[in-house]
Amino acid sequence: MKSVSPLLAQPPLCLGQGPKRTFSREVRRLLCTFWRIIAQVFIPFNPKPESPEDPPEPEHELDEKQIDQCKGIFDKVEGTRDHLEQKAHATFTVVGFLAPVLASIFVYLIGRTSQGGVARDLAIYLSAISAVFLLLAFVSIARAVAVQSREELFLGAVIDLDNKKFRKYDPTFHARGLLYCASVNAAMNAHLAQFVKGAQILTTAAVFVCVLAAVPVGFLSSNLSSASNRTQVEGKMEVTSAQLQALHDDIAQLCRELAKQVGDNDVGKRLNRLEERMMRLERMVGNAPKASPVGPRKAGN
Repeated sequence: MKSVSPLLAQPPLCLGQGPKRTFSREVRRLLCTFWRIIAQVFIPFNPKPESPEDPPEPEHELDEKQIDQCKGIFDKVEGTRDHLEQKAHATFTVVGFLAPVLASIFVYLIGRTSQGGVARDLAIYLSAISAVFLLLAFVSIARAVAVQSREELFLGAVIDLDNKKFRKYDPTFHARGLLYCASVNAAMNAHLAQFVKGAQILTTAAVFVCVLAAVPVGFLSSNLSSASNRTQVEGKMEVTSAQLQALHDDIAQLCRELAKQVGDNDVGKRLNRLEERMMRLERMVGNAPKASPVGPRKAGN
């Protein structure tokens, strides 16, 4: 196996590996970092970074290659700023996508699942935590994409503002101005990178907690669908419609009036007597002698 040169940087190792690094120490470091990411969302900062010292005066005149090198450093810092802004806008898009998803989960849990026990409560708590992480990510990314100051060469690099005359081109003055602007802008980029990194970590945490909340939500959905398929009516059903209740009262009143009418006319007694007479007639007919089928015979001579 080939040995790696000590002059080459090694990729990041796993937690706990490396000199003077233990797993517990790295875990504590990550937790502290996460706490600082949450805290920096609420901490106010100065609008500008602390001004560095002016670059030193060179002992000899700078040539064109050194001027180009200073210009390259300045351009690289500006490119880093553009890259951070692109990451910030991408993270902002993810936050905008997750916001309606969490809102839909809240509406479903509150409006459709009145009963769910521990599963419903767990889903609501996890959704609330995810919403808090998402809100913090939104605030962090909003602070990152806000208009921030930056240093760049302007009129003072070409015109002497005190004497209001054009300066004679001085490569040393030009190089020092580029290095000063690059130093201030690099510090500002590091500040913005913390907000972008914090927004990405908080968004990741919101997605992770949202996925955990989806598990009890799916459990509740399956229970609701099965319960709807097994709908069973138990006990006495009561109709509370006003029209049906009025119809019931009308029928009861009609029954009472018919019963009263029958009692007044003594129709029921008459029908009973008529039925008794019919029965006596049937008995009389049954007891009468039967006629001969041949008929009466005549006397002979």
